[in-house]
Amino acid sequence: MRTVNKHSRSLHAARKQAGKGLSPGWRRGIKISLAVCLLGLVAYALVKGCLFATAKLKSSWEAQCVVTNVTAQASISASPHVKEEHVREWFGLSNGCNLARIDINGTRERILREHPIVRDLTVVRHLPAAIEIALEERKPIARVNFQTSTVNQDGHGIAIHRWDVADAEGMVFEYAKRDSAKLPVILEKNPTARRGERLNGRALAALRLVELSTVQGIVSLPIPEIDTDNETYLKLTTADYNTILIDWKLLDDPTDEDQPAMRQILKNLQNLFNNGVRPHRATYTITDLDRIAVRPNE
Repeated sequence: MRTVNKHSRSLHAARKQAGKGLSPGWRRGIKISLAVCLLGLVAYALVKGCLFATAKLKSSWEAQCVVTNVTAQASISASPHVKEEHVREWFGLSNGCNLARIDINGTRERILREHPIVRDLTVVRHLPAAIEIALEERKPIARVNFQTSTVNQDGHGIAIHRWDVADAEGMVFEYAKRDSAKLPVILEKNPTARRGERLNGRALAALRLVELSTVQGIVSLPIPEIDTDNETYLKLTTADYNTILIDWKLLDDPTDEDQPAMRQILKNLQNLFNNGVRPHRATYTITDLDRIAVRPNE
């Protein structure tokens, strides 16, 4: 028994001696390390708790954003050529869809980019599970980009003619043939713009003339065809088979929407017609803003 006590006293003395061997700096470092570890564990637990709570809140919120009656919860103001079902399909709106998971802004930008007939889209989200969409459709003022393709039918080649259209902003897009058949035609041998692009150069100058004459009504002159391929003149063919040649050098920059020179040319033509100078099948040549040469066609 005395031997055991002596051994215990030896171990206690050794531990005490070892403790005396640690400097105050080491003891402080150990305490700081333990405290940092403890804080790390607390922070980890807090983060895990926050993430769990956030996930639960998100799940609870998304459950409230589910569309159960798309007709009642999605109000869509469509247009004559863009139907309500098209808009629902573009946005992915259907019974069972979740409005919280639809990228509304991204979808809107994609629609405007891929469907140029749509001029603008206004989207209003009514929390939690209702949406309102108003669509503005472009209004064409001229036909552009004449194209001919051939299809085989019963062993015979059938020519199919197709036009695109352009609005007053110069945007080119597809449009129903039955609703564009009476629009003025802008002829280009090499089209400057395809669908989803804007007219430029001479085609845009021709569009400005159409806008001023038919939309703003500066001159009461039906112009069914405008040819931009002549190097010297912009060529207009009227409904009564008269020809109007306008020197390209007289025309304004087509990007200028005011078009002062074009306005003056059209007003001069209107004054000429109002004074009774309008022979049948004549050519009107304009090489000066204040002068119109008239020559009857043979």
